[in-house]
Amino acid sequence: MKNMHPYATDSKERMVVPLYIAVTSVLLSWGVSTLLVVTHVSPPWWFGAPSVIGFYGLFYGLFDRYIWKCLLARTIRLVQTPDLNGTWHGHCTSSFDDHAAKKDATLTIRQTWTGISVQLETARSKSTSSIAGVLLESATGVLLCYEYLNEPLATAGHTMHTHRGAARLYVRGGGRLLEGDYYTGRDRQTVGVLKFERAIRGETTVRNGVNQVARSREIESKSVEETLETFSRPLGQHFSLGIY
Repeated sequence: MKNMHPYATDSKERMVVPLYIAVTSVLLSWGVSTLLVVTHVSPPWWFGAPSVIGFYGLFYGLFDRYIWKCLLARTIRLVQTPDLNGTWHGHCTSSFDDHAAKKDATLTIRQTWTGISVQLETARSKSTSSIAGVLLESATGVLLCYEYLNEPLATAGHTMHTHRGAARLYVRGGGRLLEGDYYTGRDRQTVGVLKFERAIRGETTVRNGVNQVARSREIESKSVEETLETFSRPLGQHFSLGIY
C-alpha cells in the first residue's frame, strides 16, 4: 500500500502461508478447468480460464490486506504477527533535558501482513519509519523495531533539525501498550523513553458525547437558576411593599 514499506519478522508463517495459498490456487484452478470440461462450457477467446497464477495473486492480495487480521486465522495459529494498526496516544522523554519533561506524542501505525508504516508526531516534529521488523521470539516479548527520519515543524526551536534515529517498542498489556526507547544519530546523540496506549475505537466519540451531555446539563441548570432568580426578584419586591 501507499507510503508503506516491507518489514521483517522471525515468524515461520512467512514460509508456510505462501505454500498454503499455492496449493489452494492449484486445486481451484484444476476444479474450474474440470467444471468447464464437464459442463461443455467454452469461454470466449478474450476470457481465459482462471489460471494458478491468477488465483494465487488474488488470494495473496486478500490475505495480505484482510485475512491475516481475522480471528479465525489467529485461532488456528496460521498467523501470529501482531496487528498493530491504529492510533496510539502517549508521551516521550529525552536526555536532551535529562528526561525532565513528558512531551505528548501520537503514534500512527498502518500495517498489512507484509507492509507497515510508523509515524510519530509531537508538537515540534514528525518522524516516519523507513525500515522495520517485528520479532515474536524476543526474550522480553514481542518487539517492534524501526528506523525513522525525523523532520521538525516550522514552529520548532533552532536546535531541532532533520535527523535519523531508531526505536524499539515492546508490545505489553495484551496488545494495548507499546513501551520502549529510542536513540538518535550522531548529529543529535540523544536517547529517550516512549510510552503509548492504543486508542479504543469510538473512545473520542464517547468522550465528546459525555462532555456534551455534561455541558447541556450545566446549561439547563443555569437556565433554571436564572428563571428562579427572575421570578424571585419581583416576588421579593412585592413582599417588601406589603403586597400579598
